[in-house]
Amino acid sequence: MDALLDGLVANYDKDDRASLPTVLGHVARWRETIGAARAVQLATARVQHVVVQWKRERTSPATINRRLAALRRAFRLAKLLDPDRLDFAELMLPENSPRGRYSRARATD
Repeated sequence: MDALLDGLVANYDKDDRASLPTVLGHVARWRETIGAARAVQLATARVQHVVVQWKRERTSPATINRRLAALRRAFRLAKLLDPDRLDFAELMLPENSPRGRYSRARATD
């Protein structure tokens, strides 16, 4: 799991996401909760057990959902990093150009 979670943090860092500090907190909770388990050992039943544990600790549903979303993203990124698959959607960088600014074709006479 460490490699998956490290990949998630690296992706947020690469994309300069403002939510990186929040994700670092979620990653820390996942590391604390699941320990050194391998990703293939993390089954739905285990995650449900973790969710119940967090609910007992009175963690808000929104926070639990954000933690689950971070874990889902980590698994998704790990799948995309499979050397047999290349997905350019994850490689594209955000653009900061103003909307409506594009090159027009020159009118021909």
